[in-house]
Amino acid sequence: PFHPNIFASCSADSTVKIWHEKLAECLMRFDLCTSLQDICWSPFTSTLFAVAGADGKVYIFDIHSNKLEPICEQLLTNELGKTCTKIAFNSIHPILLAGDETGWTNCLKLSPNLRKKAKIRKGIEFPQNYEPEFDKLVQELARTIAD
Repeated sequence: PFHPNIFASCSADSTVKIWHEKLAECLMRFDLCTSLQDICWSPFTSTLFAVAGADGKVYIFDIHSNKLEPICEQLLTNELGKTCTKIAFNSIHPILLAGDETGWTNCLKLSPNLRKKAKIRKGIEFPQNYEPEFDKLVQELARTIAD
């Protein structure tokens, strides 16, 4: 939601990929070792997204904090074999909704450190429509490409 040309995908082959629409290769790739059902960007933080796994877990990534693995994994059910099929962030409150194949919906409150917005640096002049979250995402992806 912060950059019109950047998007994320997930698939049954267990991969999460971050893409730029004008590039043939993905910018970032994560392998979770489970079939993946859904992916959703956070409306609060440009580098945060969540993924729904067939193993019944929700995986939360923040590419600003960790570019190698999820920063959080949450098992949604005690029953083995239940697939998490859909996830969505609430656009107003710091809540993630996750649904499973049986129709149950889980409501997960995000930790305060997962809701921090990028701040505009003092003493530097920025254009009037400057978006710190847009800049934060671009910087993290640029670092990934440089590595």
